[in-house]
Amino acid sequence: GPESLDIHIQPKLGLKYLGTVISHDGLPGDELGRRIATAEADFLALQKVWRHSLLTTLRKLQICKSFFESKLPA
Repeated sequence: GPESLDIHIQPKLGLKYLGTVISHDGLPGDELGRRIATAEADFLALQKVWRHSLLTTLRKLQICKSFFESKLPA
């Protein structure tokens, strides 16, 4: 008959798949925290653009559009 293989697979707490962290229990806790932290950092970076007095509203919108488009998956 077929030989018995003694293979041990170590479980992972999570893995990154298509840019999203999937936890071992399927809950969004770690992923949600990561996304919130990323959004907060992005928001703070864009605040500097919106507060800049020498940029026109049109230019500010162009910068923001470019910023958000760079965050979208290809």
